[in-house]
Amino acid sequence: MSLAEKFGDALKAIAPKVVDKVVEALVEREVNKRSAAVVEVFDKLRRLETDRKKLKPDLLQFNDAGEQTTAAWSKDSIDRRKKLDEQIKKHTNAIAKALDDGDYSLVYDLQNKSGGGEADG
Repeated sequence: MSLAEKFGDALKAIAPKVVDKVVEALVEREVNKRSAAVVEVFDKLRRLETDRKKLKPDLLQFNDAGEQTTAAWSKDSIDRRKKLDEQIKKHTNAIAKALDDGDYSLVYDLQNKSGGGEADG
């Protein structure tokens, strides 16, 4: 058997190894893409939660003993609070759907809205 024939046979024999390596590389790329998307959306969720905690009533009333009796919110403050609550819920649901159901579409949508990566897959 000639050297060229042996080389040809060896190339045929490595085909399954090449396929395995390609599949491994593609899977690793997808794992990295999905992980990066979830981390980015998770970071945004934490920022939203921090912003939500910073919101305070516009007017506090106290009794003679110095105890708070009522807290009043302006319409703008209520609207900001509701918007943050909606965003927090949206981000939480997207992460849960991705990790629990394997559906990353909502995570990718949120990632793109925050200026992140691509929206495929």
